[in-house]
Amino acid sequence: LGEFSVVFLHVVGGRSAHTISSAWMRSGGLRRAWRKLTTPWFTWTFFALSVWIWHVPPFYDAALRSEWLHIFEHAMFLGSSLLFWWFIVQPTADRSGRYGVAVFHLFMAFMQESVLGALLTFSAKSWYPFYAGADPWGLSPLGEQQLAGLLMWVPGCLLFGFLMTIYFGAWLRAIEKRTQTAHPEYAPIGDGHE
Repeated sequence: LGEFSVVFLHVVGGRSAHTISSAWMRSGGLRRAWRKLTTPWFTWTFFALSVWIWHVPPFYDAALRSEWLHIFEHAMFLGSSLLFWWFIVQPTADRSGRYGVAVFHLFMAFMQESVLGALLTFSAKSWYPFYAGADPWGLSPLGEQQLAGLLMWVPGCLLFGFLMTIYFGAWLRAIEKRTQTAHPEYAPIGDGHE
């Protein structure tokens, strides 16, 4: 999951894969740009801005009225999500450091999604004029917005919370393993180090 470039090259295959990988290896600029694009700060910021910008009523309504803007909106969602999750799942040698940053990364995503979901859920008025008079599921525009906010808030945040728990446990195990490797005298009794 963390090395989708390998999968991409496998899918492309043949000469094209060789050409792409050769160009990548020769281009220090592309590799430097990729390192900057995949830093925790950038991936989280791009992810959060993509979600918040496209929930601002004028932008949201504009995307519903323009096919190209709607495609661009979803391209931003996809791109920011790929970068966000690539950072989370990429393999690394320094697991304890990576897991700790991943926990913080997920927590910050959890917080911003919670705030936006709560704002949509508890709003007393509909944010999006495009839906005025619409009745797609027997809900008012405000009712539909509140349901959407609740779906963003609860299931979305449950996923972030679950992953934070998993990564926090992995972080603690990696710290323990690193400590035992560096200081075998502190290994727990009964693990063969007596």
